[in-house]
Amino acid sequence: MASMHIVLVGTSSLRNLGRALLGASGEEWAVSVRQHLGARYSLEELRGAFRVCSNPRPGSHEDVECGRLVSGSSTAARAACDALLLEPYSLSAELNAMRPWIEAFERGDEDALGRVVLLATDTGAGQAAARVIKCYFSSLRGGRVDVEVRVVPGLGRPEPLYKGLVKLLYEVRRLARSAPEGDCVLLNLTGGFKPEGAYALIGGYADAHAAYYIHETFRHTVVIPLPRLKSLLESRSTAAKRVEGGAYYPLDPSSREARCIRAVLEPPGLARPYKPPKGPEGVWVDASIAELVLEE
Repeated sequence: MASMHIVLVGTSSLRNLGRALLGASGEEWAVSVRQHLGARYSLEELRGAFRVCSNPRPGSHEDVECGRLVSGSSTAARAACDALLLEPYSLSAELNAMRPWIEAFERGDEDALGRVVLLATDTGAGQAAARVIKCYFSSLRGGRVDVEVRVVPGLGRPEPLYKGLVKLLYEVRRLARSAPEGDCVLLNLTGGFKPEGAYALIGGYADAHAAYYIHETFRHTVVIPLPRLKSLLESRSTAAKRVEGGAYYPLDPSSREARCIRAVLEPPGLARPYKPPKGPEGVWVDASIAELVLEE
Protein backbone atom coordinates (compact mmCIF):
# COMPACT_ATOMS: atom_id res chain seq x y z
CA MET A 1 0.00 0.00 0.00
CA ALA A 2 1.32 3.45 -0.86
CA SER A 3 0.15 6.93 -1.76
CA MET A 4 -0.11 8.31 -5.27
CA HIS A 5 0.41 12.04 -5.72
CA ILE A 6 -1.19 13.62 -8.79
CA VAL A 7 0.68 16.89 -9.22
CA LEU A 8 -0.32 19.92 -11.26
CA VAL A 9 2.94 21.39 -12.55
CA GLY A 10 3.44 25.10 -13.09
CA THR A 11 6.64 26.91 -14.00
CA SER A 12 7.69 28.27 -10.60
CA SER A 13 10.91 26.23 -10.64
CA LEU A 14 12.04 27.81 -13.92
CA ARG A 15 11.01 31.33 -12.91
CA ASN A 16 12.71 31.11 -9.53
CA LEU A 17 15.86 29.63 -11.02
CA GLY A 18 15.92 32.49 -13.51
CA ARG A 19 15.57 35.02 -10.67
CA ALA A 20 18.48 33.39 -8.84
CA LEU A 21 20.74 33.28 -11.91
CA LEU A 22 19.92 36.82 -13.02
CA GLY A 23 20.58 38.22 -9.55
CA ALA A 24 17.00 39.35 -9.06
CA SER A 25 16.94 37.75 -5.61
CA GLY A 26 19.47 38.26 -2.85
CA GLU A 27 17.89 35.67 -0.57
CA GLU A 28 20.18 33.08 0.96
CA TRP A 29 18.82 30.22 -1.18
CA ALA A 30 19.35 32.24 -4.39
CA VAL A 31 22.95 33.07 -3.46
CA SER A 32 23.53 29.40 -2.67
CA VAL A 33 22.15 28.36 -6.08
CA ARG A 34 24.34 30.89 -7.95
CA GLN A 35 27.47 29.76 -6.11
CA HIS A 36 26.65 26.06 -6.58
CA LEU A 37 25.96 26.35 -10.31
CA GLY A 38 28.77 28.85 -10.89
CA ALA A 39 31.29 26.25 -9.71
CA ARG A 40 30.02 23.73 -12.28
CA TYR A 41 28.64 25.61 -15.27
CA SER A 42 28.93 28.84 -17.23
CA LEU A 43 26.55 31.24 -15.53
CA GLU A 44 26.32 33.36 -18.67
CA GLU A 45 25.10 30.37 -20.67
CA LEU A 46 22.55 29.48 -18.02
CA ARG A 47 21.34 33.07 -17.74
CA GLY A 48 20.64 33.11 -21.44
CA ALA A 49 18.59 29.91 -21.25
CA PHE A 50 16.55 30.82 -18.20
CA ARG A 51 15.94 34.38 -19.37
CA VAL A 52 14.03 32.75 -22.24
CA CYS A 53 12.12 30.58 -19.74
CA SER A 54 11.24 33.41 -17.35
CA ASN A 55 7.67 34.01 -18.51
CA PRO A 56 7.08 32.98 -22.13
CA ARG A 57 3.64 33.29 -23.69
CA PRO A 58 2.22 29.80 -24.40
CA GLY A 59 2.99 28.73 -27.94
CA SER A 60 5.38 31.63 -28.58
CA HIS A 61 8.87 31.28 -30.02
CA GLU A 62 10.29 31.76 -26.50
CA ASP A 63 8.03 29.01 -25.13
CA VAL A 64 9.16 26.54 -27.79
CA GLU A 65 12.78 27.56 -27.27
CA CYS A 66 12.49 27.06 -23.50
CA GLY A 67 11.24 23.52 -24.07
CA ARG A 68 14.18 22.86 -26.39
CA LEU A 69 16.83 24.37 -24.12
CA VAL A 70 15.72 22.54 -20.96
CA SER A 71 15.46 19.02 -22.31
CA GLY A 72 17.32 15.73 -22.34
CA SER A 73 20.92 16.02 -21.16
CA SER A 74 21.31 19.68 -22.13
CA THR A 75 23.42 21.92 -19.92
CA ALA A 76 20.35 23.88 -18.81
CA ALA A 77 18.45 20.70 -17.93
CA ARG A 78 21.34 19.28 -15.90
CA ALA A 79 21.89 22.59 -14.12
CA ALA A 80 18.18 22.93 -13.28
CA CYS A 81 18.12 19.44 -11.81
CA ASP A 82 21.26 20.16 -9.77
CA ALA A 83 19.70 23.37 -8.47
CA LEU A 84 16.48 21.62 -7.53
CA LEU A 85 18.37 18.93 -5.61
CA LEU A 86 20.13 21.72 -3.70
CA GLU A 87 17.12 23.98 -2.98
CA PRO A 88 13.93 22.04 -3.83
CA TYR A 89 11.55 23.89 -1.54
CA SER A 90 12.78 27.38 -2.39
CA LEU A 91 12.71 26.82 -6.15
CA SER A 92 9.56 24.72 -6.64
CA ALA A 93 6.14 25.57 -5.22
CA GLU A 94 5.00 22.03 -6.07
CA LEU A 95 7.81 20.43 -4.07
CA ASN A 96 7.32 22.89 -1.22
CA ALA A 97 3.72 21.70 -0.90
CA MET A 98 4.90 18.07 -0.97
CA ARG A 99 7.64 18.65 1.58
CA PRO A 100 5.97 16.74 4.46
CA TRP A 101 5.60 13.59 2.33
CA ILE A 102 9.04 13.92 0.73
CA GLU A 103 10.73 14.21 4.12
CA ALA A 104 8.71 11.28 5.48
CA PHE A 105 9.78 9.20 2.48
CA GLU A 106 13.43 10.16 2.99
CA ARG A 107 13.10 8.99 6.62
CA GLY A 108 12.03 5.57 5.36
CA ASP A 109 8.22 5.84 5.22
CA GLU A 110 7.51 3.95 1.99
CA ASP A 111 3.77 4.72 2.19
CA ALA A 112 4.32 8.48 1.97
CA LEU A 113 5.50 8.65 -1.63
CA GLY A 114 4.77 5.58 -3.72
CA ARG A 115 3.92 7.02 -7.12
CA VAL A 116 4.11 10.57 -8.48
CA VAL A 117 2.33 11.64 -11.68
CA LEU A 118 3.35 15.08 -12.93
CA LEU A 119 0.65 16.66 -15.11
CA ALA A 120 2.28 19.15 -17.47
CA THR A 121 0.67 21.82 -19.59
CA ASP A 122 0.82 21.56 -23.37
CA THR A 123 3.58 24.19 -23.51
CA GLY A 124 7.35 24.16 -23.87
CA ALA A 125 7.98 25.80 -20.50
CA GLY A 126 5.41 23.62 -18.72
CA GLN A 127 6.94 20.41 -20.02
CA ALA A 128 10.46 21.63 -19.24
CA ALA A 129 9.44 22.34 -15.63
CA ALA A 130 7.84 18.90 -15.32
CA ARG A 131 10.98 17.20 -16.64
CA VAL A 132 13.12 19.03 -14.09
CA ILE A 133 10.85 17.96 -11.23
CA LYS A 134 10.90 14.38 -12.54
CA CYS A 135 14.70 14.50 -12.40
CA TYR A 136 14.46 15.52 -8.75
CA PHE A 137 12.19 12.60 -7.82
CA SER A 138 14.30 10.16 -9.83
CA SER A 139 17.22 11.06 -7.56
CA LEU A 140 15.45 10.43 -4.24
CA ARG A 141 16.69 7.37 -2.38
CA GLY A 142 18.35 5.90 -5.42
CA GLY A 143 15.39 6.29 -7.73
CA ARG A 144 12.85 4.42 -5.62
CA VAL A 145 9.99 6.78 -6.50
CA ASP A 146 7.79 5.70 -9.41
CA VAL A 147 7.53 9.03 -11.28
CA GLU A 148 6.21 9.96 -14.71
CA VAL A 149 5.28 13.06 -16.72
CA ARG A 150 1.98 13.24 -18.56
CA VAL A 151 1.22 16.12 -20.91
CA VAL A 152 -2.45 17.15 -20.94
CA PRO A 153 -3.33 18.08 -24.55
CA GLY A 154 -4.43 21.71 -24.91
CA LEU A 155 -3.83 22.56 -21.24
CA GLY A 156 -2.25 25.98 -20.77
CA ARG A 157 -3.17 27.18 -24.25
CA PRO A 158 -5.71 30.01 -24.67
CA GLU A 159 -7.56 28.61 -27.68
CA PRO A 160 -9.77 26.82 -26.87
CA LEU A 161 -9.29 27.33 -23.12
CA TYR A 162 -11.96 24.91 -21.89
CA LYS A 163 -10.76 22.02 -24.05
CA GLY A 164 -7.57 21.67 -22.03
CA LEU A 165 -9.36 22.12 -18.71
CA VAL A 166 -11.87 19.38 -19.50
CA LYS A 167 -9.07 17.04 -20.59
CA LEU A 168 -7.36 17.76 -17.27
CA LEU A 169 -10.54 16.87 -15.37
CA TYR A 170 -10.83 13.51 -17.12
CA GLU A 171 -7.12 12.73 -16.81
CA VAL A 172 -7.22 13.29 -13.04
CA ARG A 173 -10.35 11.12 -12.79
CA ARG A 174 -8.73 8.30 -14.78
CA LEU A 175 -5.59 8.40 -12.67
CA ALA A 176 -7.46 8.44 -9.37
CA ARG A 177 -9.63 5.51 -10.42
CA SER A 178 -6.62 3.54 -11.66
CA ALA A 179 -4.91 3.45 -8.26
CA PRO A 180 -4.53 -0.09 -6.89
CA GLU A 181 -7.02 -1.17 -4.22
CA GLY A 182 -5.82 0.06 -0.85
CA ASP A 183 -3.61 2.86 -2.19
CA CYS A 184 -4.35 6.45 -1.23
CA VAL A 185 -4.62 9.23 -3.80
CA LEU A 186 -3.62 12.83 -3.13
CA LEU A 187 -4.01 15.84 -5.41
CA ASN A 188 -1.29 18.50 -5.31
CA LEU A 189 -3.11 21.60 -6.58
CA THR A 190 -0.27 24.07 -6.03
CA GLY A 191 0.98 24.40 -9.61
CA GLY A 192 -0.79 26.24 -12.40
CA PHE A 193 -3.66 28.72 -12.21
CA LYS A 194 -6.86 28.61 -10.16
CA PRO A 195 -9.11 27.25 -12.95
CA GLU A 196 -6.74 24.32 -13.42
CA GLY A 197 -6.82 23.54 -9.70
CA ALA A 198 -10.62 23.74 -9.66
CA TYR A 199 -11.03 21.39 -12.62
CA ALA A 200 -8.51 18.93 -11.15
CA LEU A 201 -10.38 18.96 -7.84
CA ILE A 202 -13.67 18.21 -9.60
CA GLY A 203 -11.98 15.39 -11.50
CA GLY A 204 -10.59 13.74 -8.37
CA TYR A 205 -13.31 14.64 -5.87
CA ALA A 206 -15.02 11.23 -5.74
CA ASP A 207 -11.94 9.01 -6.02
CA ALA A 208 -9.04 10.82 -4.33
CA HIS A 209 -8.59 10.88 -0.56
CA ALA A 210 -7.31 14.43 -0.11
CA ALA A 211 -6.11 17.54 -1.92
CA TYR A 212 -3.39 19.89 -0.73
CA TYR A 213 -1.53 23.04 -1.66
CA ILE A 214 1.00 25.44 -0.19
CA HIS A 215 -0.60 28.48 1.44
CA GLU A 216 0.91 31.55 -0.20
CA THR A 217 0.82 33.72 2.93
CA PHE A 218 1.41 31.26 5.78
CA ARG A 219 3.83 29.08 3.75
CA HIS A 220 2.62 25.75 5.06
CA THR A 221 0.76 22.85 3.49
CA VAL A 222 -3.02 22.90 3.75
CA VAL A 223 -4.78 19.51 3.48
CA ILE A 224 -8.38 19.27 2.23
CA PRO A 225 -9.99 15.90 3.09
CA LEU A 226 -12.15 14.43 0.32
CA PRO A 227 -15.06 11.95 0.59
CA ARG A 228 -12.97 8.74 0.47
CA LEU A 229 -10.88 9.81 3.45
CA LYS A 230 -13.96 11.01 5.30
CA SER A 231 -15.65 7.66 4.71
CA LEU A 232 -12.69 5.84 6.28
CA LEU A 233 -13.05 7.98 9.38
CA GLU A 234 -16.85 7.88 9.41
CA SER A 235 -16.80 4.06 9.40
CA ARG A 236 -15.15 4.22 12.84
CA SER A 237 -16.72 7.43 14.12
CA THR A 238 -19.05 5.65 16.58
CA ALA A 239 -15.99 4.21 18.36
CA ALA A 240 -13.93 7.41 18.13
CA LYS A 241 -13.27 9.44 21.24
CA ARG A 242 -12.34 13.08 21.50
CA VAL A 243 -8.94 13.62 23.07
CA GLU A 244 -6.77 16.70 23.43
CA GLY A 245 -6.38 18.40 20.07
CA GLY A 246 -8.25 15.81 18.08
CA ALA A 247 -9.86 12.38 18.18
CA TYR A 248 -8.72 8.81 18.88
CA TYR A 249 -9.76 6.07 16.46
CA PRO A 250 -9.37 2.47 17.71
CA LEU A 251 -7.68 1.24 14.52
CA ASP A 252 -4.70 -1.09 14.43
CA PRO A 253 -2.01 1.32 13.15
CA SER A 254 -0.76 -1.38 10.75
CA SER A 255 -4.19 -2.11 9.24
CA ARG A 256 -4.90 -1.07 5.66
CA GLU A 257 -7.38 1.61 6.74
CA ALA A 258 -5.02 3.08 9.32
CA ARG A 259 -2.05 3.02 6.93
CA CYS A 260 -4.05 4.99 4.38
CA ILE A 261 -5.14 7.55 6.96
CA ARG A 262 -1.57 7.85 8.19
CA ALA A 263 -0.06 8.04 4.68
CA VAL A 264 -2.27 11.04 3.95
CA LEU A 265 -2.30 12.83 7.29
CA GLU A 266 0.75 11.83 9.31
CA PRO A 267 3.46 13.59 7.22
CA PRO A 268 1.82 17.04 7.61
CA GLY A 269 1.33 16.37 11.34
CA LEU A 270 -2.43 15.70 11.23
CA ALA A 271 -2.34 12.08 12.43
CA ARG A 272 -0.11 9.72 14.42
CA PRO A 273 -0.22 6.39 16.29
CA TYR A 274 -1.84 6.91 19.67
CA LYS A 275 -2.08 4.77 22.83
CA PRO A 276 -4.85 5.93 25.19
CA PRO A 277 -4.60 5.39 28.96
CA LYS A 278 -7.14 2.58 28.53
CA GLY A 279 -7.81 0.59 25.40
CA PRO A 280 -5.80 -0.58 22.39
CA GLU A 281 -3.35 1.45 20.37
CA GLY A 282 -5.03 3.39 17.60
CA VAL A 283 -4.67 6.50 15.49
CA TRP A 284 -4.94 10.11 16.63
CA VAL A 285 -6.40 12.51 14.08
CA ASP A 286 -6.12 16.29 14.39
CA ALA A 287 -9.29 18.20 15.26
CA SER A 288 -9.14 20.11 11.97
CA ILE A 289 -9.93 16.81 10.22
CA ALA A 290 -11.84 14.91 12.90
CA GLU A 291 -14.37 17.67 13.48
CA LEU A 292 -15.49 17.35 9.86
CA VAL A 293 -16.69 13.83 10.65
CA LEU A 294 -17.66 13.66 14.32
CA GLU A 295 -21.09 14.95 15.28
CA GLU A 296 -21.29 17.77 17.77
